[in-house]
Amino acid sequence: MTRIACLGHSGFMVEHRGLTLLFDPWIDGNPACPYQDQAGIAKADYIFVSHDHDDHGFAEGVAIARRLNARLAAINELARLAADQGVTGTLRGNLGGSIITEDLTVKFVRAYHSCAIGVPCGFIVDLGDLVLYHAGDTDFFSDMAFLYPKPIDVAFLPMGSCFTMGPQEAAWAVAKIQPRLVIPMHYNTFPPIKQDPRGFVELVGDLAEVRVLAPGERTEI
Repeated sequence: MTRIACLGHSGFMVEHRGLTLLFDPWIDGNPACPYQDQAGIAKADYIFVSHDHDDHGFAEGVAIARRLNARLAAINELARLAADQGVTGTLRGNLGGSIITEDLTVKFVRAYHSCAIGVPCGFIVDLGDLVLYHAGDTDFFSDMAFLYPKPIDVAFLPMGSCFTMGPQEAAWAVAKIQPRLVIPMHYNTFPPIKQDPRGFVELVGDLAEVRVLAPGERTEI
C-alpha cells in the first residue's frame, strides 16, 4: 500500500514500503500547508526539490534533510548548494540522467520554467513496483510521451496557469504521459493561480483517474 499526503501547493509526502519521500516541501509561509512548521515532518528518507523558487521548499528541504539525515535530490548546482549548507546526502543529477540508490532510481527530466540556480527539473522516481512523476513547475511539452520506458503510475501535474501550464495543457500532458493516476497541484494557493479542479477532471475524462487532494488530505493506492 502507498499513502500520498498533500502538503499544499506542489508539496507531497509519499509513503511506500517503509520509505518516506517528500516532494517540493514548501512549509514556511505556505498558506495552504497543513503543518505550522517543519517540525511537523517527523520522517523523511528522500527529499526532491524541483527548483530554487521559494514556493518549492529548497530551504525547508535543506533543514529537514539535516535534521532527519535524509537524502536531498536536486539539479546539480542546487544540490551543491545544499551540500554547502550541511546536507551530507545529496543526489546531484542533470536533465536526462538517472541516479540509482539501494532504494530507488531517480531520473531528472526537463521542466519548462525559470530559476536562478541551475535549471528547473521534474523527477521520475522508480521504486520498482511504483513509478512516480513529479513535474515540478512546467509548461506542456510533447516529449512528455517519452519521459520513461516504464508506465507512470502516479503523475503530479501543475495546472494553475500563469506560472505553469493550465488545466487544458495539463490534460494534454495526461494524454501524452498516460499515467494510471493523476493528482493536480500548484493551483489555488494565490489569486493568480486560482482554478476549479473540476474543469481539469472533465478535460481528462477517461484518460486517467484523477484524485483532487486538498491540503492535508491523504489517499491510498
